[in-house]
Amino acid sequence: MSFPLTALASSNSTPLVNTDKDGNDTERWDWGKGGELRLHFRQTFDPKTKVEQFASFDPSGGMKLTWTVIGGKLSSYWQLPGTPSEFGDGFSEDIGNDTYAAYQCHSDGSCEQARVRYVYLDAKRRNPQSVEWRDESGELLYGAYYEYEIDAHRNWTHRAIWVWSRSLGERKVYETDSRTISYWPQ
Repeated sequence: MSFPLTALASSNSTPLVNTDKDGNDTERWDWGKGGELRLHFRQTFDPKTKVEQFASFDPSGGMKLTWTVIGGKLSSYWQLPGTPSEFGDGFSEDIGNDTYAAYQCHSDGSCEQARVRYVYLDAKRRNPQSVEWRDESGELLYGAYYEYEIDAHRNWTHRAIWVWSRSLGERKVYETDSRTISYWPQ
C-alpha cells in the first residue's frame, strides 16, 4: 500500500512505520515541525539466509547510507562520501552467548569493530553484572560494572555502577541509585 508522502508529512506529526509479520520495523519516515522529512530508513532481515540489510535516504529519496550483514558479520558498508555521522552508522549484531559485534562506521567506508559482552547476575538476564567493550584484538576499551543490594523478591534496592576506560586508568563510580519498592499482599 503506498501513501503520498507529502500529504502524510503535512497532516502527520507522528512517524509512519511499516512492520513485518513479527512486528519488527521494516521502514520508517519521521517528519520535522515544518513537514520536512527528517529520517527515512529501510531495514530487513531474512532468518533463512541470515541476511540483514539497512538503507537510509535523503528527502529526495537518494541513498545516504547502506550496509549488509550476513550471519552476524558485516559484509558491506557504504556512506555518501564526506558526510558527517549518520543514523545507522553505528550498529550491533547478536553473535550469541550474550556477546554482540558492535560496528562504528565512517563516510570513508572504514569501520571499527568491537565485541560487547554482557554478564548477568542470573539466568533471567535482568540485571547486568558487567558489560565490557573489547577491540578486535581482545583489549579492553571500556567497562561498566554493577554492584547490587537485592531484596527478598529479587529486585535491587541499591546499585552502584562503576566505569573503566583507558583514559580513566582505573574504575570510578559513575552512578549510584536507590529505590524503595512497596509490595502489596495478594
